[in-house]
Amino acid sequence: MASGLLGKAQSDYDKADYAASIESLNQLLNLPPNASSRRGQELIGQARTRQGDTVRARNELELFLKLYPQGNDSDRVRQALAAMPSTPPTPSGRWLKTAWR
Repeated sequence: MASGLLGKAQSDYDKADYAASIESLNQLLNLPPNASSRRGQELIGQARTRQGDTVRARNELELFLKLYPQGNDSDRVRQALAAMPSTPPTPSGRWLKTAWR
């Protein structure tokens, strides 16, 4: 079930359907911790970033680092957090283009 939710969330994210991706990720992250939880937590931060919801994105990514402080993905999340503005971006949101390559 968890891997199926993650697969759907990734597929929706890849299609730029961030709302659908977040919906699947919320379901995934409400399950007990599992093999898909780590990637799901990172992906929900990315999806919220792409949606322009920097407050929730920052919260999700900070939670990721509390849960998973070590690893290549943790380093990537730290870099993304550092690139995020501390206040919501202006409508141009230029930083979005470089935060998640």
